[in-house]
Amino acid sequence: MHSRAESGRSALWAGLSGRGGFKRSLLASFAALFACVFFIAWIVHLRGYREAILKTADELTLSYASQISGKLGQYLDGPLSLVKSNKVLFSTVPEMDIGRIPDLFAVDLAAFEAADIISVGFADGEYAEAQRLADGTIRRGRSGVRTGGALSMYRFDAAGRIVEESRREGYDPRLRPWYLNATEHGSLTFSEPYSYVSTGERAIAAIEPLYFPDGTLRGVTSVTIRLSYLQDFITSLTSAFAGHSAILDEKGAVIAASSAESPFSPEMMGEKSGIPLRTSWAGKKWRLVVLEYDGKAEMEWKIAVALPEERFLAPMAKMRLQIGGVYALALLAFIALSFLIIRSLAEPLRMLGDAVSSLKDDLGSGRSPARRERDLLAVIAGRRDEMGQLAGAFSRLSEDLTGSFHSLKQSVAEKEILLKEVHHRVKNNLQVISSLLSLRADDAVDSAARVSLEDMQERVFAMALVHEVIYSSGEFSAVPMDDYVSRLGGSLSAFDRSPNGIELIIKADKVVLPLERAIPCALVIVELVSNAFKYAFTDRQRGQVAVTLSRIGEELELSVQDDGIGIHSASSSGGTGTVIVKALTDQLEGSILTVTGQQGTNITVRFPLISAK
Repeated sequence: MHSRAESGRSALWAGLSGRGGFKRSLLASFAALFACVFFIAWIVHLRGYREAILKTADELTLSYASQISGKLGQYLDGPLSLVKSNKVLFSTVPEMDIGRIPDLFAVDLAAFEAADIISVGFADGEYAEAQRLADGTIRRGRSGVRTGGALSMYRFDAAGRIVEESRREGYDPRLRPWYLNATEHGSLTFSEPYSYVSTGERAIAAIEPLYFPDGTLRGVTSVTIRLSYLQDFITSLTSAFAGHSAILDEKGAVIAASSAESPFSPEMMGEKSGIPLRTSWAGKKWRLVVLEYDGKAEMEWKIAVALPEERFLAPMAKMRLQIGGVYALALLAFIALSFLIIRSLAEPLRMLGDAVSSLKDDLGSGRSPARRERDLLAVIAGRRDEMGQLAGAFSRLSEDLTGSFHSLKQSVAEKEILLKEVHHRVKNNLQVISSLLSLRADDAVDSAARVSLEDMQERVFAMALVHEVIYSSGEFSAVPMDDYVSRLGGSLSAFDRSPNGIELIIKADKVVLPLERAIPCALVIVELVSNAFKYAFTDRQRGQVAVTLSRIGEELELSVQDDGIGIHSASSSGGTGTVIVKALTDQLEGSILTVTGQQGTNITVRFPLISAK
């Protein structure tokens, strides 16, 4: 226990007095603290920057959707106005000549550049239109009885003559998508997207059915616009960010889109208008918004815009490095400043540690503190700060400890001399008793009395030998059992009254027992060995007795083994020696195991090194 406490104090002192240890520990702690603070600040800054960028992306997405909605409204207002004016025209002039209608439509096309086709189809199969071509010229078209049911597209030459450019047989306006949509809807609306017969281009038409005063369907008037205009606009709007945009009708069908594939799904169309969404598509994250069309036309169309997050977050990589570099420089500056501050604290502490370490060595060796250490403490004590106060306290403590240490050392030396003298006198007294018992045994006439006196002599000698070993070792509270058992074995061989052919073998581990446990252990050895000498080798001239003392964990195992005749059952538990061994084993809080047979006897006593009481 004493050695463990001393080693713990030595380790603590070494940790406090190690050169540079305090400085390194304090600097490492400050550096770790600053690093954590800067790392957290960096992360928080980056997260805030990321959230601000994504918020800007949402605002830009909503702005694009609003621009598309506004452009769509402008794009659709002209066709709607033309459809309404044509409805008024046909209501005012119900019996208008079908041949004049293409010329009227051509005039309207010249005024409204957004329109591509203005047409009217009647319930009797007659049809008239005016169409703007890609080069901006306008041509006319008719279908009906006069053309034999064919769609004839014509224009006027310089002389004013009709020049037919194309002819398509079997054209019936009543079967065209825009006509069917109008009759199904029953009021002003837009048709579903469809393809031109002449060019195959995708288009959409503003349509409205015409009725006679009695409510009978007269026909359908329409103004058609090509979707390529809208598609070019929405593509140019989001192309800078590699985004996607689309205009969809109430069924989710695409009216115009910036590309054939997009991250829009039918489920998204049910989301609340104008609320930014986040979705994944094609291995990327997208910022998405769906906006309901809010124009003059009463349609449940929606405008969807999606922009990729990576286009907005890409600059963050460079920004992250820049911010990280700034934080790293700031961290290095803080560490450098901390080093200077810690150095101003650690240097006097190191000097104080050297002085205290030297003081410890001087006190440990019994010397008074050297002049150099006293001067060093005096220099540090001269500081006008807490370090000076600490050094002053150590200086006063050094003086007090020096005086106390010398007094204690002198007291311990006196007590050691006294203990040594006590053990020496106890040993001498026990040897006197042993000698008296030996003399009395020699004078005894009765053999039983002589044997009893000789047994008592051996026990007294064993106790005397314990005190002699303690006296010789200089350790007054514990007995080195390996040395003791070896010396006890030699003495028992000398006391042996059996034939000289009996060999005693001693084997003992290096173990130390307290005095109060060493004496019972010694008496157990004496009893077991004496019994083996007396009873194990009857009618035999040669034999062997082995005494083994082994440490097993926190226990001690004593084994006395002979190769004699064994123990008879009748005498295994009734002798005086057996009673003594059992009593001593109980005192040691141990246990006894006896194994005997024709090959000899092995008695094992096992007990804890330290008493549990």
